[in-house]
Amino acid sequence: MAKHVVLIMADQQRRDTIGAYGSGYGATPNLDALAEEATVFDRAYCACPLCVPTRTAMYTGKYPHRNGVIVNGWTPVERPYAQLRPEVPTLYEHLAGAGYNVSHVGVDHCRSIPPINERVPDMTCSGNNEYDRYLAGQGLDAPATSWTKAPSCDFDEGRPIMFPYTTSRTGTWPHEAEHFKDLFWAREAERIIETLDPNRPQFIETLFWAPHVPLVAPEPYASMYRPEEIDLPETCGVWCEGQPATLCHHLPGQFGAMRQRDEWREPWAVYLGLCRLVDDAIGRVVSALKRRGIWDDALVIFTPDHGEMMGSHACFQKMCMYEEATHIPLMIKPAGGKTLDRTAGLASPVDIGPTVCDALGIDPMADGDGVSLMPLLDGAEESVREDVFIEFNGNSGRGYESRAIVRGRWKYIYTRGDRDELYDLMDDPAETVNRAEDPDCAETRAALRTRLADIMRANGDHLAIA
Repeated sequence: MAKHVVLIMADQQRRDTIGAYGSGYGATPNLDALAEEATVFDRAYCACPLCVPTRTAMYTGKYPHRNGVIVNGWTPVERPYAQLRPEVPTLYEHLAGAGYNVSHVGVDHCRSIPPINERVPDMTCSGNNEYDRYLAGQGLDAPATSWTKAPSCDFDEGRPIMFPYTTSRTGTWPHEAEHFKDLFWAREAERIIETLDPNRPQFIETLFWAPHVPLVAPEPYASMYRPEEIDLPETCGVWCEGQPATLCHHLPGQFGAMRQRDEWREPWAVYLGLCRLVDDAIGRVVSALKRRGIWDDALVIFTPDHGEMMGSHACFQKMCMYEEATHIPLMIKPAGGKTLDRTAGLASPVDIGPTVCDALGIDPMADGDGVSLMPLLDGAEESVREDVFIEFNGNSGRGYESRAIVRGRWKYIYTRGDRDELYDLMDDPAETVNRAEDPDCAETRAALRTRLADIMRANGDHLAIA
């Protein structure tokens, strides 16, 4: 049974950048070392291809429509749809109530009312405010990144608006790498870990920002990869027949269309440099946990919140249902050593809380949508869920809604007001052929559509599939 819990997250990192998932880029030596000690999940999917909703789903154990956090909510009228209500509990206070000391370093994307540090008043936090104070203390200005942005279509209370979002433009961060956000947070995590009592149960989070856009990296990471040597993924820069036109109406397709296939090599080079930077930061955290005597007794979880299109399907960022955005890496190291190297069992962020509670031997949070993944880690079961559900409701505001279900070898995607999509992930893992209109797949499509509609009704979804 685990004594401690360690959660390590990257932001917007693709599976195919990690050696343990077959990458040949060499960008993740520390994550590959973690994979040697962990069970690697080959079929984990995000709850939403957007930061705030999928992280909140992980902390609450409830899908976005069940916990009420469905968008990022950058405008005042949309902000309530990105804030967790006081009556919805999170894993933070659940573990604190069970006697765990809580330490949080890095990104704070669970925008709670009240804030998480008020829900758990004695937790240790180091986030963006501490980083801003650090830069000021070093006499450094946070470099402007407005030059990476361009207007894209979005919604505000149902009205179309234009909103500035980050494009695939690249650049070099002007300060020394040690001052970059993630490497500062790695040092903060080291500092905090050194103060922890390994005899007291600990819940330790390090939530890094990279390789999230903007694609601006410090040296030596900015030039670590040569664009001309990048082996681009199959669909990079390719719009596949059968993709919904809706994607071109907002950020993924609009910004993805800015580059032809070969022009994606430069963004990929910087993106991989950021993957190597965050991997170095993760290595420092792991070393600190081992020095402090916490590692061996800890359940250690690594995952990003979602993936990144990086030109695949001629799309950029996330906010769509393709594998590059939704099919995420997940590694879990049990305390005392692993039983299983890899598992093909389906997993979702809503399963993280139940898994943590199961590993610690404490009661799970009530009324959740997730299941414990411990039977997969123990090798007792090959699968603990038959399908995974994914929803997207817009970025800043509510719009461009789509839903997806992955079951067996199939993925079915429903996009409001646009064509259906159906992909055979076994024969067509790159999702190049939409088989929704294939008569041979009519029965499969109907069954998945019905199952998806049932899940949506159970979630209190405002959408309905007839």
